This record gives sequence, structure tokens and C-alpha cells, in this order.
Amino acid sequence: MGKVLVVDDEKDLRETLMDIVSLIGHETVGAGDGLEALDILKTQSFDFIISDVQMPHCTGTQLILACVKLGITTPFIFLSGDDTFKSELKSVRNIGITFLPKPIDFETLVSILSEAA
Repeated sequence: MGKVLVVDDEKDLRETLMDIVSLIGHETVGAGDGLEALDILKTQSFDFIISDVQMPHCTGTQLILACVKLGITTPFIFLSGDDTFKSELKSVRNIGITFLPKPIDFETLVSILSEAA
């Protein structure tokens, strides 16, 4: 199947997401924040990026804007309990963006990844 980058500063949630994504057949790589994710994205490509929005050092919003500057067009699935950040992303083009509210409905996440495969 595909390869998914999971970015979340909450280690337990990141590992749970990686386990679920792996169970449906995707290879996963984890990052603890946007800066770590950017380092990974410089050397690896992915079919999806699942990212928390609120993280220290580099937020999910900053991560996707940096991806745009680097020419990375990997679709994002954003996880957040607050959707006020959506207006910051209106200028983002050529990248598919899906929003999932927290707490995460894992069935919906699996459905999104399965449909794209």
C-alpha cells in the first residue's frame, strides 16, 4: 500500500495512529513535531501526512506552508480539537487537506486512507 508520515507531539497518540495505519497495510514513519517532519521530508516521500495542528517548535500549519515552499504536494490529514486555524490555510493550493476533529474517529481515518489506496 502507501507510506504515511504521522506527526504529533503526543507520543502515545502518535504511536497509536502509526499502529492503526500499519494495520491497514501502510508503512509508517513518525515525527514528534513539524521540524522533525521537515527533516524527514527532505529525504523521503509519502502518500499522506497525518499531522496534529498544535505542536511546539513547528505547528501543523507551519509544516504545510513549509511543504508548499519546498514543492511537496503530499495530501495532509489534520487532527485538531479547534478548527480556527483553517482560515490560515486558504492560500494553500495543490495539496489535498482533510480535517478530522479530536477526539479522533479512527474508523473515519481508516476510511479516508483506504479510499485513497
